Amino acid sequence: MTPQRGLAAVIMAYVAWGLLPIYWKLLGQVPALEILAHRILWSFVLALILYTSSVSHRYPLRLLFKRKTLLSLVGTSVLIACNWLLYVWSVNNDHVIDSSLGYFITPLLAVLLGVTVLKEKMRAMQWLSVALAAIGVLYMTLALGQFPWIALGLAMSFGIYTLLRKVSQAPALEALMMEMGILSVPSLLVIILLHTHSDAQFLSSSSTTVLLMGTGLATLAPLLLFINGARQISLATAGLVQYLSPTLNFFLGVFLYKEHFPVAQQRGFYFIWLALLLFTFDQFRRSMQNNRQALH
Repeated sequence: MTPQRGLAAVIMAYVAWGLLPIYWKLLGQVPALEILAHRILWSFVLALILYTSSVSHRYPLRLLFKRKTLLSLVGTSVLIACNWLLYVWSVNNDHVIDSSLGYFITPLLAVLLGVTVLKEKMRAMQWLSVALAAIGVLYMTLALGQFPWIALGLAMSFGIYTLLRKVSQAPALEALMMEMGILSVPSLLVIILLHTHSDAQFLSSSSTTVLLMGTGLATLAPLLLFINGARQISLATAGLVQYLSPTLNFFLGVFLYKEHFPVAQQRGFYFIWLALLLFTFDQFRRSMQNNRQALH
């Protein structure tokens, strides 16, 4: 894959993630827990098919059963399940703008986690970005009188998930398959219990059934595009493109779903967007400096 095709694949992945609320809205009549259970189950089935059909570059799964790696994967399984559940619930309860805020904050939180946990060093511009984002969140909390728990819940769960995945260094597809495998047992129990109490939406209509089965493809397709494309582009480029997803989420919430967007929340967003602008500029400048040093 060429760098141009790699960039196209990454852009398609982020566009797909950005438009994902439209898919969840089609399942608006289905409880978030049932959507989560099917998303896990069908993602596991699809990941298993992809793994077994890919003879080349197959990663030996026995390496994932080492105690430290397995414990890490159990932790990431719980975190990604919480993140998915909160995201689907927020979309289907008219909090798309709040969910977009969560994913705008995530890159800044990831840097902060790197400092506190991995003892990485932050540059002055990064500290300023984190401080501006914190001011934005604090302003919204005080002005609206409500803690932005959806946004921070999404950012924290995905930020810690990313940190644990980085530490484990397991390949993306194999690790995701293991995570879905770990979660598939409780997911099956949820589905069985829902059917036992006649509360399940699965099989209630052909469209709902197809959409629930399609959650696996909606999950894995963008991920595979991202994995294959990200290898061909620079980190600076990937850093710029990553804001496509929350930006599209934000536009959907404001313009398509007409969610309430009070002035206080708008002002809080201004602080966070300024933080991201400075953060991205710093990343891009650092990447250019590294490239120049590599050339010399």
